Amino acid sequence: MKSNLRRIWSPRWIPALAGLLLSLSGCQTLEQIAGEKPSGPEWAAYYGVGGQETTWYTVKTRAELADIVLIGEQHDNVLAHALELKLVEAILADKPNAAVAMEMFERDEQALLDSYTQGQIESATLFEATGSESWGGSEENWRAWYLPVVDSAKANSLEGARVIAANAPRRYAVMAREEGFEALQALADEMEIELFVLPDDAVDENDYRRRFYELMSGHGQGHGDGEPIDPATYFRAQQLWDATLADSVLGATEEHAKVVLLVGDFHIAHDGGLLQRIRHSNPGLEVLTISIQRKLHTGNFDPADIDRADFVIYTRQGAKTLTVDTLKTPAPAEIVLTAHAHAHTTLPGLGLSLEAAPVRRTYGPRSK
Repeated sequence: MKSNLRRIWSPRWIPALAGLLLSLSGCQTLEQIAGEKPSGPEWAAYYGVGGQETTWYTVKTRAELADIVLIGEQHDNVLAHALELKLVEAILADKPNAAVAMEMFERDEQALLDSYTQGQIESATLFEATGSESWGGSEENWRAWYLPVVDSAKANSLEGARVIAANAPRRYAVMAREEGFEALQALADEMEIELFVLPDDAVDENDYRRRFYELMSGHGQGHGDGEPIDPATYFRAQQLWDATLADSVLGATEEHAKVVLLVGDFHIAHDGGLLQRIRHSNPGLEVLTISIQRKLHTGNFDPADIDRADFVIYTRQGAKTLTVDTLKTPAPAEIVLTAHAHAHTTLPGLGLSLEAAPVRRTYGPRSK
């Protein structure tokens, strides 16, 4: 099911209306978003349904109207993180009690997140206890890319904002891949845990599965020992993540006026599994999808991105190693991602290896 927003906001007349309301070029700089003097094009926004260029004002306004905003990122795209922060800040300014759900935190880390946003622990403790180095390659990158988003919600916590640890713990994704859903169901029955949600057959994932298999086919051998990767086993892990993320988002809508989710782009792109599960579970909710890609072509929209998302944002090609002065965000002098060193075991859109999960240290009591 497509979002009703696509019918309400037709791309044939919205660009003209947006032009009357705010004279912004579609291809803009981060400085323009912040009201500062522009210094050159860094990104461009397009309607996914037809590829027409649009503006930040339109993207922000649509996000403010939606019940759920799903932002699909390439995890190592520095400009994408800066844009995500701007959008989260705008959403919280409009709805201070919004929930910010993040794929980057797992359900058994919710108590840690709450402790941090309530001022009970420091960010260094949050980083170490959640093993967050895997989301950025270093503590410096994590502090530049994800901590500012958490801090935006923290600043609005008295108004009801909350950061949601939305993902299933990786150990259960590994179990899904290695032992199948039956083993997880038996574990859930025995322990009555709610740290993951098993996927059902309610949505048609044939196209999603096909694209996943095609993506995995480029990853070669699984361990360098000649044994090929079986994409079906990895797809089970992907389904577990999709089902759990969707459940986390839908659960947050019961207590918050709006929910925004930061997630790997593959989960939502072209009616990805996560998006399908949210829309199927509650078709009455207005869901807006935004895909941020590192392929800025001035004035050109890639036909392959038609219907990728409600909005598709292109950022500059060189966004992997931008300096802090360019971004105007707190970060080390040079940001370089190192987490993708083992691409052959990395699930698409996630940037996380199922084979080499870091050892996670605990802080206080924690569910098993």
